[in-house]
Amino acid sequence: MNSLISIVVPVYNVENYLRECLESIEKQTYNHFEVIIVNDGSTDNSLQICEEYCKRDSRFVVYSKQNGGLSDARNFGIDLIKGEYVTFLDSDDYWEIEYLEELYKNIVTNGADIAVANYRRVDENGEISFDIIPGKEKVYKNIDAICDLLYQKNISVSAHSKLYKSELFQTIRFPKGKLYEDISTTPLVFLKAKKVYYSDKVLVNYRVRSGSITESDFREKDIEMLLNTKEMISIIRDFDQENNLSYACKSYLFSKASTFLFLVSKSQHKKKEIYMQEAWKIIKTNRGNILKDKNVRWKNKLGAIVAFFGRKTYIKVYMLRGGK
Repeated sequence: MNSLISIVVPVYNVENYLRECLESIEKQTYNHFEVIIVNDGSTDNSLQICEEYCKRDSRFVVYSKQNGGLSDARNFGIDLIKGEYVTFLDSDDYWEIEYLEELYKNIVTNGADIAVANYRRVDENGEISFDIIPGKEKVYKNIDAICDLLYQKNISVSAHSKLYKSELFQTIRFPKGKLYEDISTTPLVFLKAKKVYYSDKVLVNYRVRSGSITESDFREKDIEMLLNTKEMISIIRDFDQENNLSYACKSYLFSKASTFLFLVSKSQHKKKEIYMQEAWKIIKTNRGNILKDKNVRWKNKLGAIVAFFGRKTYIKVYMLRGGK
């Protein structure tokens, strides 16, 4: 008997995309799974759609709770899992049909604690908006996996596109009420793992919608992008006694500061200048290190060069790149 896999699906007002999400689970070639759907206070027809799938497939179960946000819904689901393995699927995303089979095979075959798949970004209509260029299949020790995560090579910080041993979440939960919750969580889970397998197969369709967190205008809580990154780096540095991840941490901080600077630069927020100065200080402090580091991806290298021409030029070039 293959191991039971628990699938946690937080749901909040996604009636337009929910069927495609749940269909992609139901059609998986690996069929020994349970689906824990957490209806996080939806006010549209999402709950009715969830109930429809639960009636026709006993592997699907829906729980309803008051709205508490993505982290709270995921944590609610984690507390209910029965499987030896767990994976997360946001309710506007969807999988290729071999997602579970491929990642489960990779974990078992390689004795890994986490298996990672490649993914693509799709727009609201499911059209590919950005295809991630895959690396080569690889088996990592945990510190090497975290290194590639920080350098943004192969492994993303997002909770999606990964199959985990459930025991990794015994003492770890997503931070309730925070944005960019994956920055605070995924690296901690990787620290607990001994071995990570990366697959170059594109198995996840990650939908980027207008009005989503990554696409919307600046809000006060967006400062958590920087705060969570700094907190995560502090934890990694405490773990990394031999200082192997020092440059990788600087690269990731540089990247997040750049994203934050671009986001706040488009706003009319009352603290706009204060926040821009904070992000720009991080960029200026780290640009020299970025240029010296042979492992940094070319986008950060380009950014480090442009940073020497001043903040205004940096933002203009970032806009030309589409903020990516």
